[in-house]
Amino acid sequence: MDYQIQGGNKVTLKDRDFIAQGGEASLYAKGNQVFKIYTDPKAMIPPTKIQELACLDRSNIIRPQAVLLDQRQNPVGFSMQRIKQNVALARLFTNDYQRKQGLDTQHIIALLEQMQETIAFIHSQQCLLVDGNEMNYLVDSKSHKKVYFIDVDSWQTPSFPATAILPTIRDYHSSQFSPLTDWFAFAVISCQLFLGIHPYKGRHPDFKKHDLSGRMQNNVSIFNSEVSLPAAVRDFSLIPTPWHDWLHAVLEQGQRSAPPSAGVPAASSMRPVVRPKTVHGSNNFIITRLAEYDSPIRAVYGRNGQRVVVTADKLYLENAAHALPHPAARLIVTPQNLTPVFAWVEQQQLKLLNAHTQDMLNISLQAAQVLVEDNQLFVIYQERCTAIRFHELGGKCLAAPGASWQIMPHATQVLDGLLYQNILGQPWLLLPWKSQSCAVLAVPELRDYRIMSGRYSQGIAMLTAYRQGRYDRFCFWFNPDHSQYQLEKTENIEADSHHFICLPSGVALHLVEDGVLSLFHREQSLSKQILDPVLTTKMQLANNGSMVLFSTENVLYQLKMQ
Repeated sequence: MDYQIQGGNKVTLKDRDFIAQGGEASLYAKGNQVFKIYTDPKAMIPPTKIQELACLDRSNIIRPQAVLLDQRQNPVGFSMQRIKQNVALARLFTNDYQRKQGLDTQHIIALLEQMQETIAFIHSQQCLLVDGNEMNYLVDSKSHKKVYFIDVDSWQTPSFPATAILPTIRDYHSSQFSPLTDWFAFAVISCQLFLGIHPYKGRHPDFKKHDLSGRMQNNVSIFNSEVSLPAAVRDFSLIPTPWHDWLHAVLEQGQRSAPPSAGVPAASSMRPVVRPKTVHGSNNFIITRLAEYDSPIRAVYGRNGQRVVVTADKLYLENAAHALPHPAARLIVTPQNLTPVFAWVEQQQLKLLNAHTQDMLNISLQAAQVLVEDNQLFVIYQERCTAIRFHELGGKCLAAPGASWQIMPHATQVLDGLLYQNILGQPWLLLPWKSQSCAVLAVPELRDYRIMSGRYSQGIAMLTAYRQGRYDRFCFWFNPDHSQYQLEKTENIEADSHHFICLPSGVALHLVEDGVLSLFHREQSLSKQILDPVLTTKMQLANNGSMVLFSTENVLYQLKMQ
């Protein structure tokens, strides 16, 4: 497809440049620019509105820049600044993402203050966000220090009123959009970043489950003493006092005001010291405390029967501690001599380190990300997903590229143990289901959703997907050769989390919500639920072979049935 940038050069957009497709347009990336192409050119934003948005000239506001013309010189879209490494702001709501990325309250406050200052600037230019929902922000995925404002073409300008807003951030107490309705939406987002839950979720005895609009209209938020919350919700003490008072006033008391001024004292924003509570057994389970570590546990998994525990700066292989060579380093154990090897990406190159000898493995391979599933290592770079083969010769550990699969370079998400691809609007999964082999399956059920997170293990994939202000959970379980699947969909879940494991026997354990554990087999339709108050969504399930484990804060436990 050939286009002309008005007042600039020609640009050719190919399928490999595709990023995503929405209800009214498709996005393509080329160099340092992103191009929005409308499906129906009649829906194209007026050029005069692009001119009105030009006053928002900040690097973190991804506004329309130049009109894009088709071969007949008709306007069909526009260009924007491209942000190459980013993640949806909503990913930062979850405990799992914050834990794995090492984000704390200081990070969250810094992001919120940046958002607050940018919104104040937008208002100073007589513009409004209006629909400031969580999907209209991106965060740089490398440092998590910069927030980008997107979907700017839908904002309200002096000559172009906005019309669309999601119910999840709508101010039901206002009949028109204003700076105060923007600040209300910001309060909703702030609450989700601090605590990991929408301020009008949880359960209240006087309202039906998921009656979001009813509670918003009646100012019954999670700050109400009668609202019960999932255990995975973060502690309210993490919110600095000025922010807590403002959120309580806006969300619970119905007041409308701008947030507190930036520069909250550091002491009030520090994460409090959490003393781990011992988790005891019950009539259903025997719970054994295995180990306690110096810092919170970020990940637990098994490698050829050996237990791996990852904390902020160390990796424990059984009881042997290894310093992490890189914050994102993953561990693989070679199949031949069970040599532990760290894998990570540095300056677009794959790095492999023998954890025993501290020698770097001699391999030259460009990489953007690594994917590890069931002790298999894959490298993601541009249009290829490549498996890495290990073998040992003369006491030396060697690595080389193996089989590879073609992927869409701008439309592929690397999740936990799998890849999700949006191939020209059609959703696909790439699953590393056996040694040096991946299954590639179309999953039309995910069409029109935005994937927030996902996990694959031993023939089961669980993804959280977003659409129109709602988060749904999709659980796929695959037949032995991964050519077919069964699907269970749960709509409107409280929080984005994947508390499930699959054992070598094919039995899966899914911590559905507080007090509810579902057991099922990946190849059978039979399932069983165990109700027990000892189970909470603060538990991070893991397994080492057939051994079931879980962690809370910095303590590791084993879980057995009575």
